[in-house]
Amino acid sequence: MTRRKRTKNYLSGIRLECEDSEIVLTKDKYPIQSSVEDLQINCSNMKLGYHWIPDTLLSISFSKFDQELTRNIIGNTLKTIDFGDRFNQSLSDSNGIPWLPRTLESIRFGESFQQSINRDELPPSLTSLTLDENYKGIIVNGSIPNSIKDLNYQFHSNNSIKLIPNSTVRDENSKSIPGGTTSLEFDYNFNQTIKKGMIPHNVTSLEFSGSNGTYLDSTLINPFSGFKHLTSLGCSTIEDNLPDSILPNSLTTLILDCQYLQLTNNLLPRNLKVLELSYFSQSINVGNLPSSIEILKLPSFSQPIQKDVLPQSLTSLHLGIDFNLTIDRDALPPNLKSFYFSSSQLVFKKLPDLIWPSSFESLYIPNDS
Repeated sequence: MTRRKRTKNYLSGIRLECEDSEIVLTKDKYPIQSSVEDLQINCSNMKLGYHWIPDTLLSISFSKFDQELTRNIIGNTLKTIDFGDRFNQSLSDSNGIPWLPRTLESIRFGESFQQSINRDELPPSLTSLTLDENYKGIIVNGSIPNSIKDLNYQFHSNNSIKLIPNSTVRDENSKSIPGGTTSLEFDYNFNQTIKKGMIPHNVTSLEFSGSNGTYLDSTLINPFSGFKHLTSLGCSTIEDNLPDSILPNSLTTLILDCQYLQLTNNLLPRNLKVLELSYFSQSINVGNLPSSIEILKLPSFSQPIQKDVLPQSLTSLHLGIDFNLTIDRDALPPNLKSFYFSSSQLVFKKLPDLIWPSSFESLYIPNDS
């Protein structure tokens, strides 16, 4: 038993490390001080006795641990559990009674966990759930509580899905993402069509981070129309010609991979503050960029920048190594504070002639210049 930290002569954290020990830890023989809030167990064969874990414990993490747990073992006040990479036990005891504490807020299951997740096994207090990318167990519809705000589950399945693969959802006619989810990211392995109603309307951050074929249902007139609270959107693959007003006005951050996107005066939301257009190198005309933008990142942009193209609200401008064309002498907006760029040609040929606004503070020059 290793002491991790001491406060006013009381232990607040304990780490147990052992090899091939079949000892049973009981409250009588190996008591834990009531001051302990954090417990780490790095043992494969150690068994935990009833009520050995005190009700004062807040956090527990396992490593190499795969023993059966019950409500009488795990405690009643835990906020966080990390089950490590070897744990693969049912979330209900032999009588079918869920044993996870009702106070839990965060759970992480490692790569070995392949148990079904049934109704009422996850506590209604849970706000964060992490499943390993190789998880292939059954997630029964309605088993993930609506309290979830952070659901970390990578999709490594090509099956037809309802946001969680059909192979893991028993009721195909219902939504599978919890209604309380506010942040949602689909990675490279997700390659299915997203239909209306699949994503909760209270999502504030939505990201499609791969290019493996994530599609919004083409039959929808406006796939984002229901997202009244969406403030951040990232898409790695989009169509070149987006209809005006398709993006919700609630957006303040927009990140797009869009080499041939055609900008119009009404395409981008009027409240946008951060805009990044990766691979984009089409011309930008006066009025294309909303007057609210404060940060603009154009890493692949290689078009002339004319006067009044950059909005007056802009405070930070990022240009990439591909930019080697002209910037009108009076093109920099009056509130610009920082200028980032990676083009040596720009440093020596374009910058000296610019009129720098009085608000300007920082100029970032590439290392090879």
